Amino acid sequence: MASTTINQLQLFQQNLQNIVQQKQMLEAQMMEIDSALEELKSTSKSYKILGKVMVAVSTENLNKELQNKKEVLQTRFS
Repeated sequence: MASTTINQLQLFQQNLQNIVQQKQMLEAQMMEIDSALEELKSTSKSYKILGKVMVAVSTENLNKELQNKKEVLQTRFS
């Protein structure tokens, strides 16, 4: 009985640690997106990395893409 309870508690602890790690990753992504959006406000040229290649993209399209990613992350936080 006691070992079952201990095993359950250990499983809960592992699950909680995984959730905390996921939350930290989402927060880091959100900070990165916010930083990129701020930088886009002060530039006329913007680039996007696609695989191993960096390509020029319109600032407006990149801004929309980042806003969409931000909305998805905010939804995942909720």
